[in-house]
Amino acid sequence: MIVIKLFSKQIVGILLFISMNLIGIYLLFMKLIEKQEFSYLVGKETSTDQRMLIYETALNVAKDSHFLGVGIGVVPNYIFQALYGTVNIPIQMQQTMSAHNFWLATLADVGILGLCCVLFFFSWLFFFAVKLFVSKKGLLAGVPLCILMAFIAISIGSSSIFEMRVVWLGIGIALAIIHLNLRGKEEEYEEKIY
Repeated sequence: MIVIKLFSKQIVGILLFISMNLIGIYLLFMKLIEKQEFSYLVGKETSTDQRMLIYETALNVAKDSHFLGVGIGVVPNYIFQALYGTVNIPIQMQQTMSAHNFWLATLADVGILGLCCVLFFFSWLFFFAVKLFVSKKGLLAGVPLCILMAFIAISIGSSSIFEMRVVWLGIGIALAIIHLNLRGKEEEYEEKIY
């Protein structure tokens, strides 16, 4: 009971984060089975349909490569061909289209093994961000967790996360804050020993 009182804000925050993710998964599931609730939220026919075609193409590229990946940077070419074909394309037109989803693009680019490595990194980062937020009080302790939550939202909804250098700088800042905190704990431990 004391633990719940001490960490009530953190518990509420984590539960809110989990519930928002579950709502997002529910909405994606509704799109897959064509429920009417989803159409009220994203009634844009062409944009939403095009995004779903992009997602399907990225997933098909991953399946066709037996989830081993096709190589970094190749997926945009497949997506462009799925959307526009290969005939009557002006030469000055950029002939690539991003996957609009970091996780699908990673799966198609580097396969399931590469995706597992990326997921391991972000899981590690998320674990230590939550641990830092719970153990330390203050604004700086919440920054890595906020950055990771923003990354999750941006990585699914953004047109191209690779071109958004600010997002990657944010991940670097989160990693630096966590590293400095771990280093500080390490130095405290060494001082106690010696």
